[in-house]
Amino acid sequence: MCGGQLADILIDSGASCSCTDIPLPLTNKTIQVKGIGDTIMIATQTQPIRLDLGVVVLEEPLWYLPDNSEGTVLGMDIMQKNGFVIHCFEKQIELKTNKTVKKSLPKNRANIMSISTTDPIQQMVNKNNSIWATHEHDCGLIDYVVCLEGEPPPPQKQYRIKPEAESAVHEIVKQLEIRGIVRRCSSTTNSPCLPVPKSNGKWRLCIDYRRLNKVLPKATPIVANPSTLMSQISTNWLTVLDIKNGFWSIKVRREDQWKLAFTVNQIQYTWERMPQGLHNSPAIFHRALEDALNPLTGTGNVIHYVDDILIATDGSFDDHLHLVDEVLLTLGKAGFKLNKEKAQIAQKEVQYLGYTITPSHRSPGSAQPFKVFPLTS
Repeated sequence: MCGGQLADILIDSGASCSCTDIPLPLTNKTIQVKGIGDTIMIATQTQPIRLDLGVVVLEEPLWYLPDNSEGTVLGMDIMQKNGFVIHCFEKQIELKTNKTVKKSLPKNRANIMSISTTDPIQQMVNKNNSIWATHEHDCGLIDYVVCLEGEPPPPQKQYRIKPEAESAVHEIVKQLEIRGIVRRCSSTTNSPCLPVPKSNGKWRLCIDYRRLNKVLPKATPIVANPSTLMSQISTNWLTVLDIKNGFWSIKVRREDQWKLAFTVNQIQYTWERMPQGLHNSPAIFHRALEDALNPLTGTGNVIHYVDDILIATDGSFDDHLHLVDEVLLTLGKAGFKLNKEKAQIAQKEVQYLGYTITPSHRSPGSAQPFKVFPLTS
């Protein structure tokens, strides 16, 4: 188990390497491993991890396999290195380290053991494990509903789009429908689907809501200017958090959903969650996140621009982690999900809104200096 939480560890003399599906600090070393059914997988080596077996403590790296159905497996690499002897008939494992100890095994599994990391950042990440998004379309669900006032315009025909874009968008919509983010509908209005290519060769689903935006009352903008946010920072330690699919964490009022209809592959869909492309979406989400973080933003140590959060403190490393932990707990309780890949936790230098920020300076970097949203007008 990781970070003080218990986990079953399978003792497997048929496994040549020891692996885990628990997120732990990783190195750059990777290998190919053959799993059940001769499936080839790529494993990344973790940093040395404290393995507390109750009667003996080891410090060994594991191989990280996030999709490993067996969980954490102690294989022959660690057992041979540490002189393990398995007594099959006695259902015991003999650990020959500084002293020889025998430990009873329940059938083919080891006793509950403890895997822990001494890295305080990783411990905090693991402690708040449920807040991290687990797939591309993962999103939270907060207690917030958006209403769309005004009558929509007449239906627009779908633009002609490239076959490869249409195929990609069809797959995206299928996944969103499974997850309850969009649903099929029959609406008297329609906005065109406008796929946008990503830098990685994939496609982003965007809907051209420019005509709809002309009839929707515009919310008062409350999103701060990035330059203004930069001027508020006085810091020693920095953390950046990114809300995963933040707009989708807000429900659209059921009786207004028909106004958001669009068509893909001759099938009409609409959004159950707030989409990008509405001119009010950034302001609505910013307000929802502000409401959730309100108890923590009064000190000026926690600021955010739409779905990008910056935590900046002048005190000690421990004090900073304590505040980050509070933010994670607050966001999790509210129902948000975070992007683990984009998290920058307790750093001396971070990238935020296209700026490079350190305790001594902040300067525009090479990235886009502010978040770009689909066409709204």
